Amino acid sequence: MLILGTLPPPVGGVTIHVERLLGFLDKNDMSYVFLSLRTPLRIVLYKSLSFRVIHLHCSNVYFRFFFSLFCFVCRKKLLVTYHGNIGRYNGLKNILDYLSVYFAYIPIVLNEGSLRIASKLNKKSELISPFIPPQSEECLSPSLLAQISALRNKYKLLCSTNVSAVSFDNKHNEIYGIIPLIELFALRSQDCLIVSDAAGHYKDYVLSQGLSIPDNVYFVSTPHSYYALLKEVDCMIRNTTTDGDALSIKEALFLGKYVCATDVVDRHDAVNIYHTLDELDVLLDNYSEKSPLRSLSGENVILSLYKSLLGPLG
Repeated sequence: MLILGTLPPPVGGVTIHVERLLGFLDKNDMSYVFLSLRTPLRIVLYKSLSFRVIHLHCSNVYFRFFFSLFCFVCRKKLLVTYHGNIGRYNGLKNILDYLSVYFAYIPIVLNEGSLRIASKLNKKSELISPFIPPQSEECLSPSLLAQISALRNKYKLLCSTNVSAVSFDNKHNEIYGIIPLIELFALRSQDCLIVSDAAGHYKDYVLSQGLSIPDNVYFVSTPHSYYALLKEVDCMIRNTTTDGDALSIKEALFLGKYVCATDVVDRHDAVNIYHTLDELDVLLDNYSEKSPLRSLSGENVILSLYKSLLGPLG
């Protein structure tokens, strides 16, 4: 079996998922070969011909389409995990995404809305949670822990949100909604927002827009574990304009954090959903401690799927 994807850096939902998946397979003595998508295309295609089962983790719509067509023609059993919402693009990108779903042997989607679309294109579509708990201990640096401790002593509620690259949706809105969150927390001086920006670009983007960052908004702009950061806060916010089944939300629920997220996709029942920032403001006012949810992970499902495809009748 061949697994195609990218490992950190950069740190993001997809790269972290792939890293944890490989760690889980190692612990369970599952045989596989991993090939980074940073490898030249001709080598990826050549090596793919040697495997009958391939699992692709890729956010590039054009490559997903091309590779799914390639595997379809070559009669390879291609699993594709769609780490974003199916149908979230406009025009050509959506068409190519739908075609990749059709050509894939098993498309794997992350929420019910995506499953409804994918199942019409490919009856083998599966809904499997992308969440895999860390396979080894993840810790923050002593200096970052000290900074968070100082914030804890100063503010009533510690909230966090995470970003990757600065990106925009098909309506040209900032996908992660950081600027609106900054504007909200400028009015919530008793609380603090910690922005996990491991790639280190988002703070510069905010400043480039001519905005000032209030004292109660703190950017962590160096590489770190968001899972470890979540352990130190009270509430996780996902203020996105489009989404899949966010890994960070599953991590927060797994740790028993209060989670608030936009209603742009189906969310877990334990998530406090909102449509406007006024609604988020009320949710933060109504903060309450939650119990951890330990039944969120999908690694055993994917392991069973691999074994069924690789078995004598696969």
